[in-house]
Amino acid sequence: MMLKKITLSMMAIAGFCATAHADDVNELIVGPVQSLAEYAGSPWYITEKSVGDYVVLSVNTEFSGLALHELESQYEVVDASTIEYAPKSVFVSPTAGIVNQASVDDFNDVFSVRQDSFSWSNHEIFAGMSALKESKHKPVVVVFAEGSTAHPDVKTVGGFDYVGESESYGSTGSSCQLTKGLGMSALIGATNNNTIGIAGIAGNAELYMAKVDDANCDTLTYEQSPSAVFEALEDIASSDNAMGSPTPDVVLISQHFEGPCPTSFQSAIDELVDNNVTIVASSGDEGGLVGNYYPANCQNVVTVASVDEIGRPESDSNLSVHVDVTAPGESFVPLTGNDSWGKVNSSNYAAAKTAGAIALVKSNYPELGVEQVYSAVVESAVPYSEIAGDCTMGDYCGEGYLNVKQFVEYANSVYDPVYDFAHAFTDDDCLAEREIEALSTHMDVCAAFKTTVTMSYADSSFDHEYRFKLIQRPEGTSTWYNEVNPVTGKYAPGQDNGIEVISTYSSLQQAKDAVVLPLLDVDDGEYDYAIASCVASAEYGGQWSTEGKLIDGELCFGITELDSSSVTLPAYCE
Repeated sequence: MMLKKITLSMMAIAGFCATAHADDVNELIVGPVQSLAEYAGSPWYITEKSVGDYVVLSVNTEFSGLALHELESQYEVVDASTIEYAPKSVFVSPTAGIVNQASVDDFNDVFSVRQDSFSWSNHEIFAGMSALKESKHKPVVVVFAEGSTAHPDVKTVGGFDYVGESESYGSTGSSCQLTKGLGMSALIGATNNNTIGIAGIAGNAELYMAKVDDANCDTLTYEQSPSAVFEALEDIASSDNAMGSPTPDVVLISQHFEGPCPTSFQSAIDELVDNNVTIVASSGDEGGLVGNYYPANCQNVVTVASVDEIGRPESDSNLSVHVDVTAPGESFVPLTGNDSWGKVNSSNYAAAKTAGAIALVKSNYPELGVEQVYSAVVESAVPYSEIAGDCTMGDYCGEGYLNVKQFVEYANSVYDPVYDFAHAFTDDDCLAEREIEALSTHMDVCAAFKTTVTMSYADSSFDHEYRFKLIQRPEGTSTWYNEVNPVTGKYAPGQDNGIEVISTYSSLQQAKDAVVLPLLDVDDGEYDYAIASCVASAEYGGQWSTEGKLIDGELCFGITELDSSSVTLPAYCE
């Protein structure tokens, strides 16, 4: 087992409104402190009101300078008159940083304006949340942490205590400041547009808590148990798991244990991946190499390191070739169940943002496989520039910065094609058709009939490395792919499953052009048709060991089957 300390940096509570004051009274926000009653005899003291770990202090305006002099040496002090009332009942504190108001126009959550990192230009989290087309599915997310803390803005559906082997998956209490699980859960699935708290990236997510840490509120430490994490991984893969949850879309792991990835852990992870569960792990905050800590160094895991606003890796974030993407570690989250809020910073919260982004995309595309999710995450990432510090050194930081807006756009454009089959001969009264019908008794005019397939992908603001294929297979064939050799695990491009590539497009614009097919081929039901989204190199995939899917020598992740039932030949051709 390993003891791991976390440090929380508090910031002023902004859950109050600046109101009109009498000429002789001024209000100060002071903290962190439970009470300032010891100053009751001071000439500036009038009254106070406790707000979480802070105090709203009414002072005599004549002596407010003296009050500031006495208090600022011990506490953070904010003049309440500087609290600006922003649109949609959102309060902005100039002392704590203000995000671009345009980025939170879609959210009325009171602390959304304190979620600065959601508007960082490399990551565009708010913009991505607003870019989602629709929500068809409530994604299920399991969070591995110290237990669930009751909170009005974060609803946990269920969970299980894998440390104590019980159904009591709650945390150690609402006043304990060891609330890593609450903070990560809030970033993923805090209720949106409820005028309280923060905005969750996937606000409709169903959250489950796997209690695998034993928190000690006195020493502010987590005792992390690898056996509890392993048990939870194995259990979640079962349809009758102890949490009572459906198969999750995403699992978020924040634990780190020194050593290579154990075979047992890798097997449990692979089983979840085979069940279409995306596993996200934080890189860790030991200031070392990810390769020295599992499960972040396991295969088939999306490993996330943390970066600052400029784009440089945080000094204590573990880095190495095992990292896939980076995300903001800095986060504004609930610190306890007693409505206390503050800033935290670690790779755990960077991973939580990534898990939330994946849940967001899965809410519209629940059918996406793990490989498709991974592909979209890394392909849509923002590349590192020279300012990225250590992230410019080889592949120490993965493919780039997680950009939620580009991630959503990528999914919309690659995995959501709109297609249409059309053909000309549909009107029995058409003179031209009657003449062609007459000709059909003398020549094979039906063989000349064509149908068109038009495909449309959502426009994207960045370049894709995908190629798009219109493919056909003999009707009844069970696969759209060339298979992977089950013994060697290597690709076998020579295997012939009857898959034929009709057209390949190297850009989205080309994919929007019409394709012409013989109407006879489409109508007779001899073939099934589909659109595949592929990458040009079969070497793609990095650490991933799951089966790849090969079509005509290219690795493909997305298949959209086309419904050709509306395409029919004229009666005289049948």
